[in-house]
Amino acid sequence: MKSQTKERGLRFSNLPRLALLVGGIVFSTGSFGKTVIAEPISRTQKHCQKSADKPLESKAFIKNLLEKQIPFNIVINEGYRRFCGENGLDPRNIKVLREYRIAKILHDLVKHGGIAGNLYELVEYRDKNIKKIQGEKLVPLADDAKERYPAKMMRDMFSVKPNYVSFPDKKLYSFGDCDEFEMVYVTLLGYMGIKARVVMTASNHVETLVKIRGKEFLVDNSFGKFGRKRQCVGKCTDWMTGRSGYKDKKKAKAYIDLINKRAMENIKVEVSDEASKRIVQAILSYYR
Repeated sequence: MKSQTKERGLRFSNLPRLALLVGGIVFSTGSFGKTVIAEPISRTQKHCQKSADKPLESKAFIKNLLEKQIPFNIVINEGYRRFCGENGLDPRNIKVLREYRIAKILHDLVKHGGIAGNLYELVEYRDKNIKKIQGEKLVPLADDAKERYPAKMMRDMFSVKPNYVSFPDKKLYSFGDCDEFEMVYVTLLGYMGIKARVVMTASNHVETLVKIRGKEFLVDNSFGKFGRKRQCVGKCTDWMTGRSGYKDKKKAKAYIDLINKRAMENIKVEVSDEASKRIVQAILSYYR
């Protein structure tokens, strides 16, 4: 006979007594938002020390970040339980918690004004509003810096110091508009095995459709919205037409197909140890 825990998942009432082994670190969970971190096992500690000064590829960096460096229950709160209730998910299920945690932390990392220091800026205003930091000077953006394909945006996000200044004097690491934000988000989710794709929610706007344990929900990294149900008039399609934006069905479909193709490429960006420490500290400060 299976135990009640195996049949029904993990109860919140059991969390104070729960010890989780994640990536070689034991997390003893207490009340929501509090975690006691024991010492990493020695073999993992030695491995981390050996590879500390070597740049990690972005996939390894994200996996290491989420599995070893960030407390497991950092986003377990009333928002998590509300999300589960709205999307028909069992909050006691450890697989639901794991996938929600990944999706939520990466959303908070990527979104406009979030942990990574990204700015939402439309293409037509970038020349006027953004300058590149070059030594002690501010210089106009080069043509190849204006379009933010995932690798380029990620390289800026995971740098050690800010790369740009937006009008009048705000320093930032990276910038993009809706499709560029969502491409990066889908790429990072893919590193962790979370199914997601970019969809049009208006003829001139895109969001990410994420799937957790068979349930789909929307994430909007441009406007910081997480966990909304998808609303469609009639049959849902990944593309839309309307008065603004795309008016032609074929062009809209070709556009969204291209965006998803770019997001799902095997993107590799190097992340230095110094940049990794900056991101970890920024995440811990964000949720404090």
